[in-house]
Amino acid sequence: MNDYLQKMVEAFPEAAVLMDIEGRVVGINKVALGLLGYRSIDVVGKSLYDFAPAQETTTLRDLMDETRALGRIRNQRIRLYDVRGRLCILKASLSLYRDERSSITGLILVVEDVASISRLEKELFEVKDFSQAMLDEAGVGIAVTDLKGVVVFASRGVEEAFNWSSGSLVGRNIIRESGSQLALNERFERLIKTGQSFDFESAATVDGGKRFYSNIFTLRRDAEGRAKGAVVVCNEVTKILEMEGQLRDTNSILREQTVDLKRIVEITRRLGSFLEKNRIYEEMAEAARKTLDPAAICYFQRRAPSGKMEADWTVGFGKKPDLAGYLDGLKTPKIIPDITVVKALSNLGEIEGIKSAVFIPILRKKKVFAALALFLNQTGEIRRGEIEILQSIGNSAAVALENARLYSETKENAAQLEIKVRERTSELERSNKVKDLFIDIMRHDMLKPADIGRLSTELVLEMEEDEDKKDILEKILQSQERMIDLIENASILAKLESGEVFEISEEDLGAVLKSTVSELEDMAEAKNMDLKINAAGEYPALVNPLIYDVFSNLLGNAIKYGPENTVVSAKITESNQNWRIEVSDSGGGIPDAYKEDVFYRFSRLEKGGVKGTGLGLAIVKRVVAAHKGRVWVEDNPGGGSTFVVKIPRL
Repeated sequence: MNDYLQKMVEAFPEAAVLMDIEGRVVGINKVALGLLGYRSIDVVGKSLYDFAPAQETTTLRDLMDETRALGRIRNQRIRLYDVRGRLCILKASLSLYRDERSSITGLILVVEDVASISRLEKELFEVKDFSQAMLDEAGVGIAVTDLKGVVVFASRGVEEAFNWSSGSLVGRNIIRESGSQLALNERFERLIKTGQSFDFESAATVDGGKRFYSNIFTLRRDAEGRAKGAVVVCNEVTKILEMEGQLRDTNSILREQTVDLKRIVEITRRLGSFLEKNRIYEEMAEAARKTLDPAAICYFQRRAPSGKMEADWTVGFGKKPDLAGYLDGLKTPKIIPDITVVKALSNLGEIEGIKSAVFIPILRKKKVFAALALFLNQTGEIRRGEIEILQSIGNSAAVALENARLYSETKENAAQLEIKVRERTSELERSNKVKDLFIDIMRHDMLKPADIGRLSTELVLEMEEDEDKKDILEKILQSQERMIDLIENASILAKLESGEVFEISEEDLGAVLKSTVSELEDMAEAKNMDLKINAAGEYPALVNPLIYDVFSNLLGNAIKYGPENTVVSAKITESNQNWRIEVSDSGGGIPDAYKEDVFYRFSRLEKGGVKGTGLGLAIVKRVVAAHKGRVWVEDNPGGGSTFVVKIPRL
């Protein structure tokens, strides 16, 4: 952050934080540091979310999004931790910061301790005097006006921006004394009515020279959010305008190079579209002719294992030239205006009146492995842009030739690969049939006797009066229920992983949640637990019937493993383009280190976490993912855990 912004933030009488557009702190004044107890080094560079409770993150993100949309947000309550870990309730105002071109570059957060507002008001006059002196010393142009444009506070930097004579600034009308009264008055009135900031340009003569200023007008509001006037930040943009002139000159040069760049792009595209060696050479020769119209062209390539540079393809020669010794020393493009003075090339002059040549090296890992040579029957200056085009031709041709070689090798191996693929596919089909058979066995042959065993145990348990035997029977019943649950969950998970078509239809998630709760009421009553549901209204979404298993698993876990005489709550809310479903319990919670692990199959927590087979939450994760949604677990502020599911809205 530059000195200008730092001094501007320091000048705020309230606690002020300057953030970039992503919410990272780039500046903070002493008032804010004193309010929260941090040092500047503890705050700058970090995200505002780092100082807020986890549940406050969504509120802060929505608040920033709303500020970007509306330009300013006033009198919002937020919560931040101070340096001692205490939660501070603050009254916050957010506004946008714009650069000289009115582009949004960051956000300014102004906060007040709700308990300290009266104390801060008493200190306002002292801060105002200090701010005035600070701004005057820094030369920053800032003015504060009332609803009529009359200045109520200003730094000396405003004098130059509006070409005012020295003297008292307070009481002067910034609209009437601007030199463009009608234009500024119209935009000022629109600012007061709509709150839309604007940039007003002005010019001044200083020390015989012309200076230009960008004056950004932002609406000022009172504590109730009503328009109170404007804040004007004056920035000198003389140097920026000078740089714009220089950029226009540079653009003129760039436009001249655009044609060459377009040619390079077209050459690269065309050469890369061929996979036949001869076709690549023909396209390379055509591109070279359009660049320099050579009498002869030759493409040299280093041969293995000798490492000698040999002509691989030529046009215009009766026989391929031998230039291996000369090309070995080639590192950069070389232009030979007269080949007769180069001993290694002098004999080429006898071929169709060749007079000059251009050699373009092609590098791989900083070593020359190929070269493109053009031989001309005329002399003359060759532009740098033409050399760059030739370099592009050589490089693109080398890449295309390598692709052609790889394609040829791949084509030769395609038949063998196809045979292996067919064999492997056959093996996979047999494996899938075995897997499908196993799933059917689990669904029918294993589930049916297990269910009969459960029912029989329940019947014997009802008739048995001996307490010791009843205790044994209850343990047997619990084991049978876990086995049935494992079989059913394993079948669902196998179905999800088998790649079967995932059919969806429109459903009301609220109705699905209420139906699931109704099925689990007896289970909750057995533990004297209260089920609280907040799902008024309709929540349409495209879902598969497996979404019932998501709600059933989450609610069932909350009831099954939560303490007796507690509350299990579930609610659905809107979150951007998704429905947010939350299921909260009052259990022991899940440590941060295990919040991801609980969603993987056969993953269980030894202490204080989710128990069971480990398949239930794995099914939840797979089903939610199949709906293009997300699922995770958070700490419940009241104790316990909150499982959160996001499903796209219809």
